[in-house]
Amino acid sequence: MWKNRLFISIVLLLVIHLVGLFGFIIAPDKFVHLTALNLMFSAFIILINNQNRKIKHFTYLVFIGITGYLVEVIGIQSHLIFGTYEYGSTLGFKLFDVPLLMSLNWVVPIYCVGMVCNYFPWNNFVKALLGAILMTTFDILLEPVAIGFDYWNWINAEIPVQNYCAWFVISFLFLLGFNYIDFNKENKTAAILFSTLLLFFSGLNVFALNNTHSWYFLVNLFTLFFPFVRSFENKLHFVDHWKNAFFAIGCVALPFILWDILFTHIGVWGFNETFLLGIKIFNLPIEELLFFFTIPFACLFIHANTCKFFILKSSKLFININLTIYTLFAMYVIYNNPLGYYSLSVGVTVLLWLGVNWKYNNTENLQALFISFCLTLIPFTLVNGLLTGSFIEEPIVWYNDNHNSQIRFLNIPIEDFLYCLLLIGLTINVKTYITRSYSRQSLN
Repeated sequence: MWKNRLFISIVLLLVIHLVGLFGFIIAPDKFVHLTALNLMFSAFIILINNQNRKIKHFTYLVFIGITGYLVEVIGIQSHLIFGTYEYGSTLGFKLFDVPLLMSLNWVVPIYCVGMVCNYFPWNNFVKALLGAILMTTFDILLEPVAIGFDYWNWINAEIPVQNYCAWFVISFLFLLGFNYIDFNKENKTAAILFSTLLLFFSGLNVFALNNTHSWYFLVNLFTLFFPFVRSFENKLHFVDHWKNAFFAIGCVALPFILWDILFTHIGVWGFNETFLLGIKIFNLPIEELLFFFTIPFACLFIHANTCKFFILKSSKLFININLTIYTLFAMYVIYNNPLGYYSLSVGVTVLLWLGVNWKYNNTENLQALFISFCLTLIPFTLVNGLLTGSFIEEPIVWYNDNHNSQIRFLNIPIEDFLYCLLLIGLTINVKTYITRSYSRQSLN
């Protein structure tokens, strides 16, 4: 009976949000008034599928609702927490200028994210940090929709960074308490609902609002979505690799971000503000910083599948062919424009990386790496093609052709393929080294 209830609940959540998405696109004036009903229905669905009946569980949810509401009241009266904003009429009855429904707007996503983070094999503090990142991601998608459909409005017509910082901190504190309170944290409908909400608000941004400012962010989100969801699949269980994967990604991301900051500053490449949220760190869009985490994460997921399911006999011929192709490719890029900063830097760096791998990496690891890169080329071409304007009228990321070979594939500079090889290859190298080191420590 429980399995039937779960199945029916998941189908209802998916159908209702799919119908809602089309409704907001076709007849927004009619469907916008169903927002409160949808939120209450979603809360009802996840609660009836909650297998925990401990009183402290429900007490904490009530605490989140009341505290979240009080934070909103203080925020809207003082303008000190989120910034200067006011609520519209869409969310219904207000008390102290805040719709009562905002209590649920804190409870539902916090509950869903808390249940999702329960699957992570980390301590409660790290789970809360990751959960706060998920909550902030949710808010980034929600804000343009809220403004477009009169949930709330920012007085200066601009979403302040302060708002996202406040969401992160408040969510982190709520989730920290959620994680430390001892009760059964398993509810599959909660994970389904949160995933559905991310897709729902992404669809509204793109199709209902034509919000181009979210496009680069959505590219990152959709790049991450499939490997994130499939990380919990039993055959691979990639979630067990996350600790080593995130450490490797962080180590490799740092020099690439410094490289990016320098080349953006001197005009080797740049970004189209039309497709950006407007949040910048070290003069880099937040979306560009996310790129160095979402892309490697997806590629490590592909590499894990390669190592698990592509059990092939080691072939030195295959490895030598790949080494030869990429060496000639890098040399050609340098030869074609030796004075171009992008051509020279990526070509020389790839040649050095190939030499180190040829000298020190073993046959099995190299073969898995090159197979993974070949499998990555299809999604990479689609993602980078979109970023460079292959499928849209303007590029999200533009390049100064004085610093590259001026040869493009689907509007992608050919240097980007070497850049991709370097980013993915180094991340796999570091991840493999860390995993091997932990394995040796376990044996000892």
